[in-house]
Amino acid sequence: MKIEKYAGLEYVTIQLNKKSLPIAVAVEIEKKIAIEIIKSVPIRGKEILFLRKQLGMSLFKFANFFNNAFDPSTLGKWEKRPEERLSNPNETLVRIYFANHYGLKIEADPKKLLPSGEHRQILLSA
Repeated sequence: MKIEKYAGLEYVTIQLNKKSLPIAVAVEIEKKIAIEIIKSVPIRGKEILFLRKQLGMSLFKFANFFNNAFDPSTLGKWEKRPEERLSNPNETLVRIYFANHYGLKIEADPKKLLPSGEHRQILLSA
């Protein structure tokens, strides 16, 4: 079975080897998607929503995750505009905080830190 547009992300497809997806596997898949977003996907409101839900946080706790660099109402506004890309400074901060959370090394060159507007396909198997 194939799940396309997983979690509302048009570039994510999950190929299931079975008819069900165990919770532990789903959690691992969502972590892999989050890491791919941080590494190479332009961040829009829908990515912010996915990342927040992946961490299981309310908007208030999510703001705390960013050391209150963003107000919860700002984060909520981003989520309400799912197709709108964050400004370069905000996208950079989001990437840095999540890279730190996942222990990722990310490119410091601004031209490489902020991916182009193209969404790369993410295909995962479970």
